[in-house]
Amino acid sequence: MRISIKKVYYGLILGFVFILLMWTCMRDLVGSMCGNQIVSEQISPDKNFKCIVFVRDCGATTGFSTQVSIVRSNEKLRDDDTGNVLTISDHYYGGKTNKFGGADVKVKWVTSKRLLLRFDGEAEVGTKKNEVKEIEIMYDEIY
Repeated sequence: MRISIKKVYYGLILGFVFILLMWTCMRDLVGSMCGNQIVSEQISPDKNFKCIVFVRDCGATTGFSTQVSIVRSNEKLRDDDTGNVLTISDHYYGGKTNKFGGADVKVKWVTSKRLLLRFDGEAEVGTKKNEVKEIEIMYDEIY
């Protein structure tokens, strides 16, 4: 029994196309593995922006991380959005927790262009930006 190179080649191509098609269908059916739970939203004094504190969960193999984003006041947080201001690791064992068990973050708009974030200084920080969308971010780490 002799198998031609062309048959092997076409079989590999068809197999690859089949796997790609199955992966695409499964991804569309299952959707994103991550989800966001909003802890709080604070609108800026000029009502142009809002600061959203949320907990991000990406399934059983990861923990919950507390994240903060600044977005336009008419925008909504999507499940695939991550924090663009502050990200606190899921390795948080402090006593200042939000209702979902992650590190608690308190938000205060000082002015329309200045934001104060207060959180536990013992928390492991991944992202911590000082300016987003021309808004100055100040931090007060509580111990």
